[in-house]
Amino acid sequence: MRLAMTFIMRGIYNSHVADFIEFIDVHKSFGDRVILDGVSFTVEKGKTFAILGPSGIGKTVTITHIVGLLKPDSGKIIVDGQDVTGLTEAELAPVRKKVQLVFQSGALFDSMTVWENVHFHLRILGFLTTRSTVRCRRNSVLSISRI
Repeated sequence: MRLAMTFIMRGIYNSHVADFIEFIDVHKSFGDRVILDGVSFTVEKGKTFAILGPSGIGKTVTITHIVGLLKPDSGKIIVDGQDVTGLTEAELAPVRKKVQLVFQSGALFDSMTVWENVHFHLRILGFLTTRSTVRCRRNSVLSISRI
């Protein structure tokens, strides 16, 4: 049985504008399990974009590719005119400020530990500059969370 994702977009412009997100023949597998098999789509600037589909279809995998949390096995991902496919963590920081992700129920990234989830968000917000800052912020966030 083959399941499909649905892409929903709503725009604010009356005429065509440049693409903000572009997936070009993106493939991603985890072991023998193929998750993305040649996915291609574009999202114009100013569009509201949602991905809908049943559990396990690749919605989260698709979205996490946009901000570089996952890298495709092959294909290209372009965000605001920049190929983000091979960018380093430092190079991805400005891209991540342009893209807003909303997961259902405020979910954490299940592929990361609690510390990695906290560290990721602190890094995105620009709070991590030195090792002592990292320790201090981590301890503060974890104590507030009672973890």
